[in-house]
Amino acid sequence: MLTACLLSCGTVSNISQSQHTKQNNMYCTRFIPEIFNEIELGYSKTSQTVCSPGYPSTQIALNTITINTPDRIIINVKCDHISSVLPMCVTYKVSSRRSTKYHEDEMMVHLRMIEGREVYFGKIIDNDVNNDYVIPPYWNSQMEQNRRERILEAQKYSDEELNDGQASGGYMNLNIMEYVDMPFAPGRYEVWLSFYGLESNHCFTEIIAE
Repeated sequence: MLTACLLSCGTVSNISQSQHTKQNNMYCTRFIPEIFNEIELGYSKTSQTVCSPGYPSTQIALNTITINTPDRIIINVKCDHISSVLPMCVTYKVSSRRSTKYHEDEMMVHLRMIEGREVYFGKIIDNDVNNDYVIPPYWNSQMEQNRRERILEAQKYSDEELNDGQASGGYMNLNIMEYVDMPFAPGRYEVWLSFYGLESNHCFTEIIAE
């Protein structure tokens, strides 16, 4: 019934961050805790925020992924247009050895609807990446050869040895709905993230129509 009400009372759409902020001011879509309403979302939004796991500390454990999502998303079905926004703030740090050994394990977000048990997933990618630049054939061949050599070397390491060497990490502030093809329907969802052979903690978010 709630799903039918949502679809009949408003149009669900993926919208820009500026539109999302405007509609939040109209209480079309709002988040609990309320601080999530202030977070800028997007693939390029990589600053630590008050919603980032571990905030305010900047210390991140090696080879870990931690996520944070709102407890509740409140949808006002009286609005003409309802923004499909499900925020996820991410803190991560991955060693170079691990990212090389598990190079085929792409960044994936997963959602499981608790009541219906449907599982949805999508790959986190930069939708604005510029593919116009062409790498010269010789450079491309040399880079590929070097990459294959690094991968072969990484295959020799045990998972314990992946904690040695250089590492990189940081923060992400994403709208999950940009990457997952699923209905933005009322219900309770389990959310987690995976990449490079790692799996994050699992968060629970409830979408409520009122």
